[in-house]
Amino acid sequence: MRNSKGFFLSLTVILLPISYVVDSYLSYYDEIFVLGYLIYVVIFHLKSFLTNHKWILLFIIMLYLFGLLSNFYSNYTYSNFSILVDIFTGFKQFLIFIIMCTIVTKRDKRDFIKSLVWISKAYLVLASLFALLSQFIDLGMTNDLRYGMKSFAFLSGNNSGFGITIILCLLILAASNIRMITFFTYFLIGGISLILTTKGVIYSFLTFFIIIFMFSNKSKLRKRDFILLISSLIAVSSFQLNEYLLNNNSPRMYIIISAYHIAGDNFPLGSGFASFGGDQARINYSPLYIKYGFENIYGLSKKQDMFLNDNYLGMILAQIGYLGLLFYCIILGIIFQLINKDSMLNFRLKNVMLSALLMLIVSSIATGIIKTPNGVLIFAILGILLSHKFSNIAYYNENENN
Repeated sequence: MRNSKGFFLSLTVILLPISYVVDSYLSYYDEIFVLGYLIYVVIFHLKSFLTNHKWILLFIIMLYLFGLLSNFYSNYTYSNFSILVDIFTGFKQFLIFIIMCTIVTKRDKRDFIKSLVWISKAYLVLASLFALLSQFIDLGMTNDLRYGMKSFAFLSGNNSGFGITIILCLLILAASNIRMITFFTYFLIGGISLILTTKGVIYSFLTFFIIIFMFSNKSKLRKRDFILLISSLIAVSSFQLNEYLLNNNSPRMYIIISAYHIAGDNFPLGSGFASFGGDQARINYSPLYIKYGFENIYGLSKKQDMFLNDNYLGMILAQIGYLGLLFYCIILGIIFQLINKDSMLNFRLKNVMLSALLMLIVSSIATGIIKTPNGVLIFAILGILLSHKFSNIAYYNENENN
């Protein structure tokens, strides 16, 4: 008999990437998604939620506390509603991670994976087929020309968002019981689409996957592996820096520089929620934007504000200061270690999970992907796949013929 909860879980998760494509109709779906599951976990699993994730919850609470204290002292935000919205939307990806870790059972996970395996296979094949055809035939799915390739996005105008749906498919297949050779066949098929996105953020995923595959001991990353991985993280991040920040005409560079000055001017608490780098600061056009001359910068002015909500690192640094940035890094470090030290995850799944997490870390340097529906999507999947660590029911693991 089909598990209705597992089917409902897969349906609600699949709507996340769809909401990114049809944004005008489902523009707030990721917030509704997180809020709905938060209400569910508070009603039915509150004790487990509070006890099993105490360290991540502690640092999330510290982020909230510092942000609110910043609002109290800085007075850069005049709307309490904007502060409440920013509190929820700024860290919703971490909330959905621990929510999924709490509520998903062995049977839920089994049905979730099974229901999405065939969809993932079909999507990878179709996307790569159209990606190749689009290099020679105009199918209306390509944008500009980069690195000698037509930038491709399947059924979506957003290349990074498309790339993340490919990564979602790879996560599902890595968690399934398909043969290792079958998985790598689909990984190579999906790799065509990932390459043709021509997006540096997506390339960082491929870079981390290759490095972990080639140099780890096939169970978990060792101390010497961390040195190589950190080096690659810096190298990949430097690409992001060169592409988006180290450009005299880059709005994102101006956001980072301004965030640095704001964090210093408002040390140690920062400027507070809804004051810089987020959607509420954009909607209300924060006084900080006027103070730091954003009105004279393309993409950051009141009439042309397309980049005002496009830099997560700058938002954290300015609004919550250096201590907030430290807490943010600690939360990411805890999630990384949960994946890395989990002996019940097979190597291929662990590799895809770590690579996806590291990709989001890199993306936060120059984009806001981590707090979009795509960021929520990845953290929700990571939580589902790690739920056995916090569940009384054993992890689903069919015999796999490698």
